[in-house]
Amino acid sequence: MADFRVFSNASAQIAGKLITVATSILLLKILTNYLTIEEYGLYGKVYNYLSIFAVIADTGLYTMAIREISACRDDPEKAEKIFGNIFAIRAIFGIVAVFLALGIAAFLPGYDSTLALAAVAFAGVFTFFGIINSSLLSLLQAYQRSEFSLVSTSIGKIANLLSILLIVFVLVPAATLDAHPEWRLWVFLAIMGAGLLGNVIMTTLTALYTLPRYRIRIGLDSRYIVDLLRRAAPYGLALFLGVVYFKVDIIMLSILEPRAIADVSVALYSVPMKIVEVGMMVSTLFLNSLLPVLTRHVEGDDAPGFARTFRRASLVLVFGALFLSACVFAFGREILIVLSNTAYIDDTLYTFTSLDAFHIAGGVFIVAFLGQLATFGLVAHGVQSRLLALNFLLALVNIVGNFFLIPVFSFLWSAGMTVVSQVLLAVGGLWLVSRTARISIPYGCMLVFLGWTVGSVFVVRHVLDALALSPFFSLVVGWVMLLALFALALSPLVSGRMRKYVLG
Repeated sequence: MADFRVFSNASAQIAGKLITVATSILLLKILTNYLTIEEYGLYGKVYNYLSIFAVIADTGLYTMAIREISACRDDPEKAEKIFGNIFAIRAIFGIVAVFLALGIAAFLPGYDSTLALAAVAFAGVFTFFGIINSSLLSLLQAYQRSEFSLVSTSIGKIANLLSILLIVFVLVPAATLDAHPEWRLWVFLAIMGAGLLGNVIMTTLTALYTLPRYRIRIGLDSRYIVDLLRRAAPYGLALFLGVVYFKVDIIMLSILEPRAIADVSVALYSVPMKIVEVGMMVSTLFLNSLLPVLTRHVEGDDAPGFARTFRRASLVLVFGALFLSACVFAFGREILIVLSNTAYIDDTLYTFTSLDAFHIAGGVFIVAFLGQLATFGLVAHGVQSRLLALNFLLALVNIVGNFFLIPVFSFLWSAGMTVVSQVLLAVGGLWLVSRTARISIPYGCMLVFLGWTVGSVFVVRHVLDALALSPFFSLVVGWVMLLALFALALSPLVSGRMRKYVLG
């Protein structure tokens, strides 16, 4: 039953994420062709900036809520009290984070213009509603009843998409905007408002589903909150440091690059990293669904069960990561052309292009997924504080590296530092988990899959070059070929002997 719940919750969330990805892809295509490169750079860096404050507001409480409620699901009164306090404190932290983001932006180069500050305000409210929504989802996730997120997330994203389509194709088409450049500021803010509208609708739907099913008693039990924050703080700080080393590069690009080209550099970097970030969300969704199962293994002193689940999860994540990396290396150029436009990969216009950053960051998935698995393994054991020193080191390495080398290599170095940081996180995180629990990871099988992936990329790229199809059809044919090759790689698992070795 537990495995079925994990599967159903993960399936629902991944299905919702697929719809989110589809709308995000359409928005990427629409906005990169409607906005100037500089405007898209501003759009990307504002949301990137607010994502840091979203983590500050969360303080690790989303994951802690799942863990705390999962441990006392048989005691509804205690679960209600826990959630009511966590919900209240997250809402308060969300409001504080919005004003803190605005206050800092006013003194931050590249974010201190009137337009940028207005965009930060819109994105701040967007972030607040996202925090409320994730609070409600943490309750559903703890009870492994988060299937409704498929509905609420999808409708919210579709509302966002339809609002932007209305702006771009009906109210102010590109030709009209070109004829009235003085409207660009207001149109940009309207696009930011469309994102906010989508989040408001999503949160409202989640609340309408959750409130009739679970009693929520909002409270501020100071003793419990202080104890919870004390326990959550190490993990929350580790998350913050993790976001810093993954997100600070865009902020540093905006500050360190000459102001005349800063937003262009941010745009060229943001497009491929947005695609990479979407891919990494799959791992997060899977692990959020897996966390209650890992927690119950720990609470029940079921060390073999924990090791078995951890091993299987590592294989699933690595296999998925290799497929995503294969897509980047086999037809990354086509992905960028289809999802944005040729200007982002035009090496006659820019020294470095989005494709260069995409190829560097394309190898991040396997180490990022394993690093996330290690993180959740530590959270399940309640020893998330062990991540603190590691994440502090990674944030420091990332900040120092970007500070000295962005002026030389621009955003290419930012992409490289992202990969380096994730490698260090995966190695350090797995080492920490191995000191906490007895785990085994099928590295031999992973190396076989890695070799298969390299060969698959080589075959697919050569076939696409020989066919000389349009970017869209190259993307479709390449994806189908990779899917078939990876399905073939799974065929040995049919063997009972191999299945026992791989799955444990």
